[in-house]
Amino acid sequence: MPSVQSFYQILSQLTVILYLIMYMLMFSGAIALRYRMKKAGRPFRIGKNGNGLMWFIGGLGFCGSLLAFVLSFIPPSQISTGNNTVWFAVLIIGAIVVVAAPFIIYAAKKPSWVDPNTAFEPFHWEVDKQVQGAAKTVTTTGASSATIASASKEPDNRTTTGISSSGMSGKV
Repeated sequence: MPSVQSFYQILSQLTVILYLIMYMLMFSGAIALRYRMKKAGRPFRIGKNGNGLMWFIGGLGFCGSLLAFVLSFIPPSQISTGNNTVWFAVLIIGAIVVVAAPFIIYAAKKPSWVDPNTAFEPFHWEVDKQVQGAAKTVTTTGASSATIASASKEPDNRTTTGISSSGMSGKV
């Protein structure tokens, strides 16, 4: 890099690239979640019927972010950036390193990093797995109580499956 100004510019461009990667993931994730979680309660919904408006808004946002992503690799003409190969190499390698770092940390995580006394609420997909696991345990171990409940032909509306504030699931 020929100057501090050009190095600052490349760091700014790297920041923009990382934010645009996040925006592209966000727009594509919004479209994907419309299909994976159709029945999820949403405080706001784009479009009343169907997913056409979601595809339009999400696609427009994704295409805009992709265009800005591609254009951010063009070196500015106002600043002497030196060799274009160095410019591209620093941007590409820097983006790969910063995007890969969380995956490496996640792959190397240790059980000792988790505090068992934390009051962290589980994500909804973790809750679903816990509820399914609890339901399998109840059906295999409590077959006699399930037989009694099914023999009465009336649903047991007094018990509901839920998650406590400590993150434990079960029948309440």
